[in-house]
Amino acid sequence: MITELYLAVGQYIVYQLALSRLDQTRTLYLAVSDIALKELLSMPAGQFVVTELPLNLIFVDVESHEVTEWIARNSTRESLSNLQTSPYT
Repeated sequence: MITELYLAVGQYIVYQLALSRLDQTRTLYLAVSDIALKELLSMPAGQFVVTELPLNLIFVDVESHEVTEWIARNSTRESLSNLQTSPYT
């Protein structure tokens, strides 16, 4: 799981850098399955990444293949309690 986290966050950062130069009107999100999210938050490293990095996240229900929630963060660090969240309807 740590390797997958490392790869996903690294890819997100590279894409974010590219978008900042090519098209600043777009917002990048990292999609995370509900299963991976539970695993991620069960690890201290996963909790640290989710709370400390300015990642925009989309949570997807694996069974229904639907977006269940999204979290849009600005570029500054903030706690999970301060995140903008919205259920996808």
